Amino acid sequence: MIDWKLHWLRDLFYTRSQHLAEIRKLRRRLMKANRLIRRDLEQVAEVQRKLLPPENHSIPGITLAASYTPFVSAGGDYYDIVPLPPSSENAGQLAIYPRWGAIIADVSGHGPAAAVEAAMLDAILRTYPNLSGGPADVLNYANRHFFSRQIRGSFITAFAANYDPQTSRLTYTNAGHNPPLLKRNEPLVTEFLDASDGIPLGVDPMHTWVNVEIAMVTGDLLVLYTDGVTEARDSNGEHFGPERLKALIESCAPEPQSILTELKQALVRPRQGTVPTDDQTIVVIQVDS
Repeated sequence: MIDWKLHWLRDLFYTRSQHLAEIRKLRRRLMKANRLIRRDLEQVAEVQRKLLPPENHSIPGITLAASYTPFVSAGGDYYDIVPLPPSSENAGQLAIYPRWGAIIADVSGHGPAAAVEAAMLDAILRTYPNLSGGPADVLNYANRHFFSRQIRGSFITAFAANYDPQTSRLTYTNAGHNPPLLKRNEPLVTEFLDASDGIPLGVDPMHTWVNVEIAMVTGDLLVLYTDGVTEARDSNGEHFGPERLKALIESCAPEPQSILTELKQALVRPRQGTVPTDDQTIVVIQVDS
């Protein structure tokens, strides 16, 4: 009887030892797979960071402050600000400061797939042949090319704008993106820019966007952001919301870095340990002259 029990215990111990060895082997494989996944994600994130303007990015005539915070290591938010050649109306005139163009975009979804499509958008924009064209023409071009290449039925919201210091006019168009805020210097008011009736990129290959033109003078600030900002939730599950965003910008000193710092702190404070659920991008542009 005792021998039987000893044999049974020995067999049980041997079986469990084998199971533990298999578990350890699977754990090692899982850890290796996780390291490879993290490495690949970091490489995707590094590629995406190189597509965005550098931290010290500067264009004569404007002051710029920007922040990009992905939900995971890589995400679907995208922005760029570039100098532009003179418009056809001002061709040949000597300009103290160049025209500039800005775009902010948000690919539907999160993670590496969204990051790849954000990189695809960047590649499409860099092939745009008419640098003197308006922002609506840019989005019309991007939509046609993105629609033929989209890989998962996704779409992209986008806001694009050109500014001409010769005329002090901002020309913009909106493809279903969150309406930016304009903080005017005189009179000191903050307002949402008209979102127009534009739909996101990738929905209708035949859709055409239209330009809107407004005055923007020295001291005025343009605040661009993605929906990860207004849809951020506090510890009670409440959204940060567009009205809270507007109130914060109204209360801030009219300086890009101050607005960026205050907004980032306001997004972090109420969370109390909760994790963001979307990418967050903020771009603040001020006209200097």
